[in-house]
Amino acid sequence: MQTLTIHAASLESGRALYSELHRFHPELEPDGNGSCFVSIDLGGDRHVLDVLAALEDYVTDRPQGGAMHPMSVALEGRGYTIHGRPRLQRPRDLLNGGTVLPFRRSSR
Repeated sequence: MQTLTIHAASLESGRALYSELHRFHPELEPDGNGSCFVSIDLGGDRHVLDVLAALEDYVTDRPQGGAMHPMSVALEGRGYTIHGRPRLQRPRDLLNGGTVLPFRRSSR
């Protein structure tokens, strides 16, 4: 079985990640220096894809997330980077001071 490991910068961020990934039965291991590791044992291909999708959602939705703040993970000793999806403006963002781009109609 393969193990995916995420090094969380702080115990607080590790706990938030652990909570977000609870359905995958993660393990939380403090490193003694104020940060920690969150590990998930991976099953079949579908399980791997589900975990990666959950991590992408987490990176996208966290306050410092989005495409500009990726997450580093390790799978069996090899490092990978997970980028969040770019945030699109949603109607609720517009109500909170977002900007509206003008609509352009193409001429025919």
